[in-house]
Amino acid sequence: MNKLLGKFFNSPSVQEYRQTFIHDIAEDPVRKTVLITEPVHGHLVPIEEIAATFFTHLMDQAEAHAGFKVVDCVISVPAYFDHFERQAVLDAAKIAGFNVLS
Repeated sequence: MNKLLGKFFNSPSVQEYRQTFIHDIAEDPVRKTVLITEPVHGHLVPIEEIAATFFTHLMDQAEAHAGFKVVDCVISVPAYFDHFERQAVLDAAKIAGFNVLS
């Protein structure tokens, strides 16, 4: 999934993903980024929403372990992520309800 976050639809990594995996993906007509077909209902959703579901799962796990509601977090990303990839991670965290401190 990290090959798709913050990438334009016509980028080489997205095209490689299309050839490797069976997920149906399409181009967002406005942002020119990746939309993935949600398997149950067939809706097209932005890749950030898919990442947000992962963050939501992490939040649930942290709350179960800590015993209280978790909102604030610090997210680390690989040094090679560019600005668009970092922004996509921040967008996904915001959709999941996190307050990203750093």
